[in-house]
Amino acid sequence: MNLDEVKIEIEKKLIERKEQVLNRNAFSALFGVFSDPVGALGKIFLGRQDALDQEQQKIAQELILKMLCDIDEVITQTTNEAKNTGVINIVSGTIEVCAENAERAIGVHITGSKATELKPGTHIKINSNNVKSTTGLKIENN
Repeated sequence: MNLDEVKIEIEKKLIERKEQVLNRNAFSALFGVFSDPVGALGKIFLGRQDALDQEQQKIAQELILKMLCDIDEVITQTTNEAKNTGVINIVSGTIEVCAENAERAIGVHITGSKATELKPGTHIKINSNNVKSTTGLKIENN
C-alpha cells in the first residue's frame, strides 16, 4: 500500500464512520448539558471537527498497525519456510580475524542464493596490518 492508497483508505473509512462519530459526540455533549451547559454547546458546534480529526487519527493508526502486522507475518512465514527447506545461512557469535602482510582479509564471505540471517549480538572484528583489502562481511548472491 503506497501513501496515496493509505490516504484514500483513511478518507473512505472516515466517511463510513462520520455519522457514528458525530452522534457519539452529540450524546457526549448531551450528557454534559447539566454539569456544563456552555461547554456542551461548544462541544456540539465546535467539537464536531475535533471528533472527526480524532477518528481520522485512529483510522490511520489502525491501518499502520495492520500493515506492520502483515509485514511481520510475511517475514515470519518466509523465515520459517527458509529454515524448513534449509535455504538460509545463519551467522551468529563472534568472528575475529587477524591478518598481516596479506592481499586481503575477509571476516565472513557468504556466496550462493540462500537468505542470510545475522543473529543479534553477532560481532565481526578484523585487525589488519599492511593488508591491501579488508572486508568484515561480504554477501554475494549468484
